[in-house]
Amino acid sequence: MSYFDTQTMFDAIGVTGFFFYLAAYLSLTIGWLSAPSVPYFVLNLLAASCMLVSLSTNFNLGSVLIQVFWVCISLFGLSMLWRARVRKT
Repeated sequence: MSYFDTQTMFDAIGVTGFFFYLAAYLSLTIGWLSAPSVPYFVLNLLAASCMLVSLSTNFNLGSVLIQVFWVCISLFGLSMLWRARVRKT
């Protein structure tokens, strides 16, 4: 695989992450999702993960830090929801 093909693939993954962020925010804004919900956290986790993959070819420390913390926050949110469901049962 040539550099151009690899770079294009990583850019496409980054654009996919952008669409996941957009879907999460739009869905929250128009009321399709609520903030403390599994789909909302999963969309944000997927978005941040895709952006991190994309940033692996064009490293930017500030952007990487944002995405890493976004992953952590999403995982924390998912764990809070999981713990709340376990307590109910």
